[in-house]
Amino acid sequence: DLFPEKNITIKKIGLTYSVMNIASSFLGGIPVCHGSGGLAGQYTFGGRTGGAPFIYGLLYVFLGLLFNSNFVNVVQIFPKPILGVILLFEGIALIILVKDIITDKKQFFVAVLVALLANGVPYGYFVGMLFGTIIYYLLNVWFLNNYGKH
Repeated sequence: DLFPEKNITIKKIGLTYSVMNIASSFLGGIPVCHGSGGLAGQYTFGGRTGGAPFIYGLLYVFLGLLFNSNFVNVVQIFPKPILGVILLFEGIALIILVKDIITDKKQFFVAVLVALLANGVPYGYFVGMLFGTIIYYLLNVWFLNNYGKH
């Protein structure tokens, strides 16, 4: 949890997910979650308030309006080594976050498996979710049968 001092309820998270997903669908958007905007990366590079994603969003709107259909060309000229370093640090931040959240080794195994599948196979997000769920429950059944606990 990047902000443990914040009192955020499941109801509030669910409400914001649903409102944003419904609203974005009318604007041609795709389903999103709170992490899909790169929150870990923003946090890693200093963003600590709601102003960081707001500025980030304004930048995208400005670039989209300015370059319109040529925005793809603008993105393609961005130096790939710099993007690689940014993504490396964001990935490390996510790994540290997972390590802090998951204390059980079997849960960590499932998290790594899902990440590898999501990244490495066609339809990876679906395959990762499916196999991650199956492996998680199989491990729980196996531990329950062999050790009498989860």
